[in-house]
Amino acid sequence: MTKAQLLGHAIYFLGLEERAKFENRQPLAKWGRRMYEKYRDRLETVEGGQDNMLERSYRPVQGMEFPEEVTKH
Repeated sequence: MTKAQLLGHAIYFLGLEERAKFENRQPLAKWGRRMYEKYRDRLETVEGGQDNMLERSYRPVQGMEFPEEVTKH
């Protein structure tokens, strides 16, 4: 995920937590907080200069690789 995507997810779950608290839905609020913290931690890791583990482990589906004529110079 990009930094912008991670930030978007974190903000979404923070808002979800706030709405759930307002509507007195405590289990949803707790889940929203956990998810917010998960994405915030990943964002801080990426901003700190470390690679995003999910991006490093990405492997394209078989048949979806770049054609050889594009990758060779």
